[in-house]
Amino acid sequence: MDDVECTGTESTLTSCIHTTNHDCYHGEDAGVRCTAATNGALILSRYNITSTSYYYGTVRVYYNGWGNICDDYYYNSVEANVICHQLGYTGASSYSRAGLVSYGTDYLFMKWDDVNCASSSYLSIAQCSYSTSIDSGCTNSNSYDATVYCYTTRIWNSNPFPGMIRLQGGAYSNEGRVEVYCNGQWGTICSTGFGTTDANTICKQLGYDSYYRYNHLSISSGSSSQPIWSTNMYSTSSDRCYGTRNTCPSSSVTTCSHSNDVTISCREYSSSSRQTVTSSTCSSLLGNSANGALILSRSNTPSTSYYYGTVRVYYNGWGNICDDSYYGSAEANVICHQLGYTGASSYSRAGLVSYGTDYLSMKWDDVNCVSSSYLSIAQCSYSTSIDSGCTNSNSYDATVSCYINRIWNSNPFPGMIRLQGGAYSNEGRVEVYCNGQWGTICSTGFGTTDANTICKQLGYDRYYRYNHLSISSGISTQPIWSTNMYSTSSDRCYGTSNACPSSSVTTCSHSNDVTISCREYSFLSRQTVTSSTCSNVVLSNPANGAIILSRYNVSSTSYYYGTVRIYYNGWGNICDDSYYGSAEANVICHQLGYTGASSNSRAGLVSYGTDYLSMKWDDVNCASSGYLSIAQCSYSTYIDSGCTNSNSYDATVSCYTTRIWNSNPFPGMIRLQGGAYSNEGRVEVYCNGQWGTICSTGFGTTDANTICKQLGYDAYDSISYISSYSNYSQPIWSVNMYSTSSDVCFGRSNSCPSSSVSSCTHYNDVSITCRERYSSTRYTSSAATCAGLIASSSPSTGTIIFYRNGVSSPSYYYGIVQLYYNSRWGNICDDYYYGSAEANVICHQLGYTGASSYSRAGNVYYGTDYNQMIVDDVSCVNRNYLTLLQCSFSTYIDSGCTNTNQYDATVYCYTNRIWNSNPYSGMIRLQGGAYSNEGRVEVYCNGRWGTICDDGFSSTDARTVCKQLGYSYYSRYDHLSLPGSSSQPIWSRYFSSSSSSTCFNSRNSCPSSSITSCSHSEDVTVSCSYSSSYTNTATLGHCNINDTTPTENDHNISAIEGTVGGILIPMIVYIVCCVICCVASSKKKSKPDTSRRPVILLFSNISESPTK
Repeated sequence: MDDVECTGTESTLTSCIHTTNHDCYHGEDAGVRCTAATNGALILSRYNITSTSYYYGTVRVYYNGWGNICDDYYYNSVEANVICHQLGYTGASSYSRAGLVSYGTDYLFMKWDDVNCASSSYLSIAQCSYSTSIDSGCTNSNSYDATVYCYTTRIWNSNPFPGMIRLQGGAYSNEGRVEVYCNGQWGTICSTGFGTTDANTICKQLGYDSYYRYNHLSISSGSSSQPIWSTNMYSTSSDRCYGTRNTCPSSSVTTCSHSNDVTISCREYSSSSRQTVTSSTCSSLLGNSANGALILSRSNTPSTSYYYGTVRVYYNGWGNICDDSYYGSAEANVICHQLGYTGASSYSRAGLVSYGTDYLSMKWDDVNCVSSSYLSIAQCSYSTSIDSGCTNSNSYDATVSCYINRIWNSNPFPGMIRLQGGAYSNEGRVEVYCNGQWGTICSTGFGTTDANTICKQLGYDRYYRYNHLSISSGISTQPIWSTNMYSTSSDRCYGTSNACPSSSVTTCSHSNDVTISCREYSFLSRQTVTSSTCSNVVLSNPANGAIILSRYNVSSTSYYYGTVRIYYNGWGNICDDSYYGSAEANVICHQLGYTGASSNSRAGLVSYGTDYLSMKWDDVNCASSGYLSIAQCSYSTYIDSGCTNSNSYDATVSCYTTRIWNSNPFPGMIRLQGGAYSNEGRVEVYCNGQWGTICSTGFGTTDANTICKQLGYDAYDSISYISSYSNYSQPIWSVNMYSTSSDVCFGRSNSCPSSSVSSCTHYNDVSITCRERYSSTRYTSSAATCAGLIASSSPSTGTIIFYRNGVSSPSYYYGIVQLYYNSRWGNICDDYYYGSAEANVICHQLGYTGASSYSRAGNVYYGTDYNQMIVDDVSCVNRNYLTLLQCSFSTYIDSGCTNTNQYDATVYCYTNRIWNSNPYSGMIRLQGGAYSNEGRVEVYCNGRWGTICDDGFSSTDARTVCKQLGYSYYSRYDHLSLPGSSSQPIWSRYFSSSSSSTCFNSRNSCPSSSITSCSHSEDVTVSCSYSSSYTNTATLGHCNINDTTPTENDHNISAIEGTVGGILIPMIVYIVCCVICCVASSKKKSKPDTSRRPVILLFSNISESPTK
């Protein structure tokens, strides 16, 4: 068959228009992949587009076909909550009907009416009753389609319990790879011995009537390191929980591989088999916590991710704390400390705040903490005898709201301990802070005394269990800082009998990382430790000139605004006197890694709390606001009396949140990463569009001084070569770095290599500490000082980026539009041509689904862009184009645009990515490049993004990739080092194209599995460009063989088909639009209005409302 044309109403392919004569070969054989939902499946729609990533929109249900749910008097918060639960969210924040919200019109028919859920805790809509007889009010209007807005928190991130089940990787929430939560980690189930009874048990635990199919989906494991928690799963027909007859093993199953992971589809089947399970039905079958564990609850749902809510405590079972006369700021602060936060912003009781009712009984009363600096509630006294005022009402449940800053991000000290990866804050993988990095402890030689020491440092009475949790290391390259840990019974700090090693332990692996559970045990063993008790046991001081920001007397490297602290033979503040202004504030922000300061003030005029340190510097004066560190400025250590007598004169600053290294990084740019402060860390250099490290081989003091001088410091303070915190896929850009004593830039005597250094490993990455030293060695480096030394390949013609307030960044999704054309950057004139079509195309080129608004620079607050206009009269005939230079434009700029920057075109894009919005097989994207038109080529196959192998990849193939993306030509390929993730599949090798190909799937197909004969070091990269000799009319979905997106020319003449008296009546309706062009442009000639076009009206029945 050839020249096949179908309308979509045919029941067989042969019913379509076609010919039997053809001029094709088998490389052009058509293919299709069919998928079908099962009854009871849900998905949300916005503007008639569905996506599994949506958490709000119009509700669609599958019941022998897709349709909507009628928003009648039954539909309310209960049903909305259940819908959100089925979609994997903790609940609904609001619900409504389509006619009252702005989600667009969904043109499907109603499928269900009178949906009624007996409980808001149900897990799927299959548990609720419904009617397929639709009331007339819903059949006549799409405005009654039910809508919902879900909280973004996932159910499985909210207090997961041993034996909890989730489905992952499926097309809908009712299907996917079966994962079970055991030992603090999600793992899979082996298909060995798995049968229909087991499948029904899984689906019943999730709230569905029964299974539809199992082991029918090809879904790879979420992670190759993910454990397999179950094989030969056992169930009976009456079971509705995995944990009824199965337990969590102590370690991952080794007799099965992830190729045998169980997959399943669940469905709504019969009203006679409705389930009544809720999120808590199966929660208590496996495992319990240790006494003294805490968690916060909102609307009767607890979650380890909550930082405010009703307080729950575990004491021989979960319950609440009575908010009586004792409960105050001290107790609230301790609760927040135990949960890992720096303190409490407020506290109250359930009856006075809107956290919902928590129906548990009281467990503790009269909770009294002697110090607000305690680390756990186990350090406080309490009573298990509950006053009548608390036993008779849930309105007295204690509540708290914590600051969101983590303790371990706020000035971590050598020897600091934290627990990670556990179900609660009192358990997890033990991590210790050494050498500016978090690492683990090896279980070799670790015993009960060591376990008690760890728990006492964290404020608990003693350990409950250790080495009982299977929690993989957070990062495979994470160092192991301790083996054969030594403790005595009197120790309460890791650092009392242990020190930080110079490098990671090599005789132990992360499979032997220590895990622990700590507990409240006895009044006789209460600890009095605070956050500072163990802070000076393992000593480490920053270098002079280090800066950090403080709020409410707590400093943190994560703060971008606050009171300024400076280290100069000890920590102190800077006096806000007549010198301190915008220049000094900008330099402080630069040193902290930000692009500049949005404002500056003094402590007495802002609400950052009082910082009780003494002044260290006065009369700080920076000759340039472009300086990179405060070490470049002059200062006095003599403090004026006005500053010595009051903390209200402490200098403060608020920085922009944009990082310097994300704002147009240049080849040879340097940054420090992973250190305790911004003046120390692993040295990284920017080359070939990617950040990489420097090898310690041949690296010396002169090189260290060059690095520090480029960053604005006087000199280096120390050099170290420790196991890198970087990803193993990060390149190493320099070995045998060469410098002279006069160099102030890496690029002065060094260049960027074409590929990563292979003769060095990340165990030899250079780390460095820079310092302020002598006023006689002040450097005048700025962000631009070293920018032009290593030649950078210019962006390709047609490249687009956004600009805001002096900074252009590829991470921006709104701003002033900058276009690279004729070897320079410039702006686009916002004239009468520039409108929604052009704005949409700009957003498409940057990878977004479209534009929410557009304007000109004079009407928005994006700052002034002093570049000249580079193109005018940009006009896109199709709003679905993929790149701006598919549109017509002129390089002749009208005087209205040449005389002012106010006419620079601006746009605000939706944040949804094109590739997250219903990706199709053969879809192409570019990832990891400096701009949106370059990067690693990735293709979508089998429900996953994967890469293309460079074997046989040619210029013709590169041109095909670029044409599919809307560009007219490629500029380079295989020139960037951007390997994909080790777990990412490789979908194509020996890519096939012809000079006329415009799509990957023209001559290529998706393989059934990842290619194993190629590695990610061979991933194809490409840069796309514009060529005036080739016209590209590619649009969104133009390579999607299933795409039904209307083109611009589909709206001229409309066919209406309907039935009158049972007779099919085809009618052609010609609509004549009279347009009077009477408004002349104030700048130039008027433009005809071509936006008013006839409208398509399609009726399924002449008596019903239009469906489109």
